Amino acid sequence: AAPGSTPPCDLPTGDKRRVELSLGHLHVRLPTGSPKVPYFDGHIRVRAPVALVERAASLPETDGWAALDADVRYGEDTLLPDLTGTLEAHDMRLAQYNFAQELHSQLNIRRNIVQSPLTTLRLANGNITLTDTVVDPLSKGARVEKTRLDAANVDFTALLRNLGVHPHPYVGWDIR
Repeated sequence: AAPGSTPPCDLPTGDKRRVELSLGHLHVRLPTGSPKVPYFDGHIRVRAPVALVERAASLPETDGWAALDADVRYGEDTLLPDLTGTLEAHDMRLAQYNFAQELHSQLNIRRNIVQSPLTTLRLANGNITLTDTVVDPLSKGARVEKTRLDAANVDFTALLRNLGVHPHPYVGWDIR
C-alpha cells in the first residue's frame, strides 16, 4: 500500500483500525405504540477503534480499540440492555490518560446493575485484578457496590506517566 492511502479491508488482528460486526440469532420487534422502545435480543460481536466514539460525542483525542462479545436483550422494562459476555480493550487512551494496555472482563448486566466476576487489567507494567465487582451505574455518582482489587508489579513511575501526572516522573515507589 502507498503511504497515506486507505488501509486494506483485511487488517491484521492487532491493528487498532480493524472493525468487526457479527450478529447471530438476532430478533427485533419494532415499536407499534407507546412507549416507542424497540425490543431486541440475540448475540453480538463488535470490535472497533475507540476513536469512532469521537464522531458521535464531543471527546478529547482517544486511542485504542475495544471488543464486546455478548448475548444481549433490550426492551421497555430496562434502561440498560441485559447482557452476558466479555469485554476486551487494548491501548486505551483519553487525552493524556492511558487507562489500560490490556483489559479483559466477564460482564453481566441485569436489572440495570453491572456485575463482573473477573476483570483483569494491565496497567503501568503491572497486573490489576478485580473480582466480584458490582456497580450501580444509574445511582448518583455511579456507585461501586463491592469489588476486590489485587495489584501486582505496578510501576509507580509508569503509573504517573500513564495517568498524565508527568511525562518524566522521577519518584519511585514499589506497589506490591
